[in-house]
Amino acid sequence: MDIVPNEPLQERLEPEVILVPKEQARAFGRALTQSLSPFLQEINNSLGSLTGNPHHQIVKNALLRIFNVVYGLEKAREVRLKQIGPGSDFRFSEETEEEEKPKQGEVLIDRKITPKLVSALNHTVRNPLFVISGFAEISESEEAENISNACSSIENVITPLSNAQKISITTNTEGKTTIIPIRDSS
Repeated sequence: MDIVPNEPLQERLEPEVILVPKEQARAFGRALTQSLSPFLQEINNSLGSLTGNPHHQIVKNALLRIFNVVYGLEKAREVRLKQIGPGSDFRFSEETEEEEKPKQGEVLIDRKITPKLVSALNHTVRNPLFVISGFAEISESEEAENISNACSSIENVITPLSNAQKISITTNTEGKTTIIPIRDSS
């Protein structure tokens, strides 16, 4: 048994970074924006009336993190997925580009990128979402109920992606984009 690793220690410690093709990142971001925007707006509107709560700014920052990820996917010139611990995180270039009119058709995200994309989505959207929903659970108001319902709706969009081997993103003639998780039958 060889106790000396074949690769240098530095190479083993460097996290894997995957460049997400621009067309895939934009389609994914557009689909998330269209799917999540109504719920994110509902949370934002409901938070506006809870400014006296001491946790308000923490929750506002969590919501801002979700907005930045969703819209960053759609606008960043370059999107990378970086391995962090057991998950992945998004890294966006500083430069943004104007959104082009969505092209009708399908964009397929393959097996190599899908698990990392879903991992990054879980890390960067679900973690802040837990903060927001926890806030809603301890608050007693109609606004908190609206926040809780919006968080549940966001979970309903993200959860089906968790076991996907591939993701199909389809844009129709009106520009409506949907995400379809694909699980292999084998």
